[in-house]
Amino acid sequence: MGRAFAVLLGSACVALSRPARAESPAKPAPAEHRVEFRANEVQLETDELSLDLQGDVVIRSERFRLSGDRLSLRRSPRGVHVEGKGVLALCPCKDPPIAFGLRSADLAPPSDVLLASATLRVFGVPVLWLPYLWLRSPNRAGMLPPFIAYRGEEGLLLGTGFHLPLASRPGAALDFSAGAYLQGGARLEARWVQPGARVLLGFDQFQQSALDLRATAASSGESGAFAALRTDWLAGERGQVATSSIERVALPSDRLRVGVGRAGSAVLGFTLQADAPRSSALGDFGLTGPGLAFGLGGALGRRAHYAVLATTRGAHSPEGELFTARLAAELGASAELGPFLQSMRVRQRATYASVFEQQSSEVESESRATFALPLARRYGELLHTLAPYVEATLGVGSRVTTGNQEPLGPAPPGARWILASGLGSALGVPRAEAARVELVAGAAGDAQTAEFVAAARARSDTGLLRLGAEARALPSSRAGDLLLQSELGRHDFVRLRAHVEGVRGDLRRAIGIFADDFTLPMGARLDRSGWSTGARLAVPWGAGIESEIGSEFDVTHAAWLAAWGQVRYRHPCRCMSLSLGAMRRQGRRGLDVGVNLELIPL
Repeated sequence: MGRAFAVLLGSACVALSRPARAESPAKPAPAEHRVEFRANEVQLETDELSLDLQGDVVIRSERFRLSGDRLSLRRSPRGVHVEGKGVLALCPCKDPPIAFGLRSADLAPPSDVLLASATLRVFGVPVLWLPYLWLRSPNRAGMLPPFIAYRGEEGLLLGTGFHLPLASRPGAALDFSAGAYLQGGARLEARWVQPGARVLLGFDQFQQSALDLRATAASSGESGAFAALRTDWLAGERGQVATSSIERVALPSDRLRVGVGRAGSAVLGFTLQADAPRSSALGDFGLTGPGLAFGLGGALGRRAHYAVLATTRGAHSPEGELFTARLAAELGASAELGPFLQSMRVRQRATYASVFEQQSSEVESESRATFALPLARRYGELLHTLAPYVEATLGVGSRVTTGNQEPLGPAPPGARWILASGLGSALGVPRAEAARVELVAGAAGDAQTAEFVAAARARSDTGLLRLGAEARALPSSRAGDLLLQSELGRHDFVRLRAHVEGVRGDLRRAIGIFADDFTLPMGARLDRSGWSTGARLAVPWGAGIESEIGSEFDVTHAAWLAAWGQVRYRHPCRCMSLSLGAMRRQGRRGLDVGVNLELIPL
């Protein structure tokens, strides 16, 4: 189509393109820029190639909706020029929460809009006037909405940012933002987002400095090649103060993991790892060096399986050199003896470490045999299973160390054993359990002593209510651990999440019960006694409004850790979200308050 308008009764669309030249018929014409409109009355001015629209006028261009009582359209060098008083919305809603009043606009391909005499309206109320405003498409470079926050220690923070998409990678963009503390100081951020990857790098300066790096990325190819990146880094004198997140501050160290490899019948990967104390000096990457991982596993017939995992790591730091090598292997088999089910599992782990001129070698092996009688009964569509069992575990560990210190933490126990009986019960439909409970009781000990051990775990998922619990206890040693997790509600309903967790005393004798991960040193997770609890409650109020409150509490030291609250609004057509949040945590003075406005493209 040459330079022309196509007009339909009741509704119409405008297709604008340059006429193709006769002398170059092989050159394709540029893509059309289509603008749809609706009006009660349409007048075509053929001399000026323009349209006069009157009465309930609605113009649509990509994700934008422009409305008014009387508007005119004509071709312009930028695309389509709209003249007249109107209102521009970022979504197709009739009454959008955020809109822009205007006296004229240019609709430029592919989806940019240039406004003259623009007035920002929030729920219909004018709040800001600008002589010109350029609304950019998400796939075009442009400014980000401004942000505002009040931080208890630093005071008011104001800033804005710049959005830079990458045409070579669909869905990828790089955002830069800069903010200033009115009391002196600044915060700079760079955010990279693309499908399968998110990276955030922040620098915070307020009397002291902090570097904040968070990244997760993963990709894989059809040939089995893969690459992955994960890091959480807080460095600088201000590292543990600048963030409002108590979860990030509680991590014991900064960590960087980069891996590439290939997965098929076996997995082979090369890694780069770095570990440093939290809030170490800028540029201090702690123990940094390469690593190698190899994994192999599979079935041996119908009733047996095997798994092997080998890892090595070398690292360098100003204090010295580190090298570790670990090999873990597992062999398991099961058999049916009439109505009984018998299973056997043998696991072996060997570790060698050289840390700052100290050397240590560990060897641990574990054998476990289980004899069970699985029973099942149907109640209509429900299936109930009951499985009493007897289980015996025998483990042997030893360590040889040269040097004045123990580089690998607590030494593994020598001979250890567990003899226990248990009962497992599950209720649900075939291949989909709704609830499971398991109770275990028995004795655990070594070559000299023995003591009673008890354990239990349960989980339930009814769709509306999800519960999980796990506990172990050695009463005579006054040792135990407990983990309780609960979640009530759905994403569109009131949601309550709560947890209680903690460890008391030395549980290494009972660690064999419910211990599924044999690749880590025994008791590696149980490095400190203590109990904590926390909860969060989210309540949707309708009309796109939702609130959330939460808190964390250290039961052992009777210390409050963190509390927060947030109110979020999301428009039904997802064109805009607005959130107001406040948080206070241990280690920061005052209350942190922030407002976040996001204009979401359709």
